[in-house]
Amino acid sequence: MSISLEDVSFLPKIPVTGKVVAVENFARYTEESRSDAIKMVSKLLGVCIEEAEEEVNISKGLTVRKCWLKSRWCPKAGSRNTNYPPVECTARAYLLYLLSCTLFADKSGSRVSIALLKLLEDLDGVGKYAWGAAALAYLYRHLGSATRVQVSQIAGYLTLLEGWVYDHFKLGLATLNAKYMDYVQPRVCRWIQKHETVMNIDKVGSIRRTLDRLRPSEIIDIQQQCLYKTLRIGHTSICSSVQFVPWRPWEVITGGLDSKLILWDFSRGRPCKVMDFGLSEVDSQSNAGQCFNPAFVHALAVPEVDMLDNSGKVCSVARGDGIVDVINVELELAAVKSKGPVKPQKRLESAAVNKLNAGSAPHADIKEKRIRLDYSLGRAQWNLFRSFSLFGERGKLIASGGNDASVKLWDYSKYLNPGESSSSSDRSVLRQNINLKKKVNWLCTTPTDSENLVVCDTSKVVKVYTVA
Repeated sequence: MSISLEDVSFLPKIPVTGKVVAVENFARYTEESRSDAIKMVSKLLGVCIEEAEEEVNISKGLTVRKCWLKSRWCPKAGSRNTNYPPVECTARAYLLYLLSCTLFADKSGSRVSIALLKLLEDLDGVGKYAWGAAALAYLYRHLGSATRVQVSQIAGYLTLLEGWVYDHFKLGLATLNAKYMDYVQPRVCRWIQKHETVMNIDKVGSIRRTLDRLRPSEIIDIQQQCLYKTLRIGHTSICSSVQFVPWRPWEVITGGLDSKLILWDFSRGRPCKVMDFGLSEVDSQSNAGQCFNPAFVHALAVPEVDMLDNSGKVCSVARGDGIVDVINVELELAAVKSKGPVKPQKRLESAAVNKLNAGSAPHADIKEKRIRLDYSLGRAQWNLFRSFSLFGERGKLIASGGNDASVKLWDYSKYLNPGESSSSSDRSVLRQNINLKKKVNWLCTTPTDSENLVVCDTSKVVKVYTVA
């Protein structure tokens, strides 16, 4: 996990696309570059050549002092100087000061690079630069140098780094801003910066130990507001979804972008069952055309306790290859605990459903261990969201939505009941298909008879449907 351009555009909301932030002739200190820097300071900041040369000499290098720069728009109290520079020059001085204190802060804390002034020559074009991308590259450069043993300071856009840490890691260090307005202010304004000039060694050591212990899957005690348990040695990539098992109070299910679904006993912090959807299927024809859509686990859904009569003790899995898997949790765990050998997996296919009956012999004749709602009649792109129905017979249907701009209702309940007919005509589980114009971002159901399906897509309109 690392800071990305998406974080830059999301946390401080700084543009990451646009003109390249690059300045020529100021990479090295030469007499020619020094002369060009003096002329540019004189021209763009509205000062005489003598004053610009004096400031560059005092600052030493292709820089000017922040205190001198600030005096361009904020004269000292009692000053009798009434010869203020033009407003354009004042604006450039302020913007140069702002950039040097935020996006391109250096270790000195007192000087500003003149190279940045070249980018402010055209004030109308300042907003067209990819400032966010340049700030991220600048930060990474100094993060790399900060790892050296002899280095004790760091430069760069540290507000971005601090906000990223608060947003991704639960370290208990952030102070929330009570006046923060979501969707109005940048997300980085959600936290109040702590002004600590000195941090004791014990606190630094505590933070380092906490960072070393962090893992993708963690159980947080909400009442105590602290970390309760860390689930290790499970996912090898981002853990994208998690669900508690209501009828098993000490178990939790996680899915990740490593194509794995893991059933955990979080009282012991150990995995009970690991299912890897990335392994090759017995019949590779079903995966034809899906090589660019790996079976990442994007979302999980577990029925509530009052749904179990209709749904069974199952977990539905929304996969990146367009498949919705309905997994019988009890049979999966029973197969693990069984002392006898587990029979090889068998795959039965139909026009609408592919089933994996991989249970041991005592359970194979009772209920299906896994039911696969295949993309052959479903979706061929990412399946991102799913939900058990709250209307009608609670938990009987599964609603799924994905990147193919459609919502599908699946009636899978018949395959959990013993004695049901196994004819292909009974396996039309795709109850309803709703085509949208935009990709689905989220969906949920309501317990009412009408207006019981709510869909949020990439448009600004929330859509409500009546399904039965």
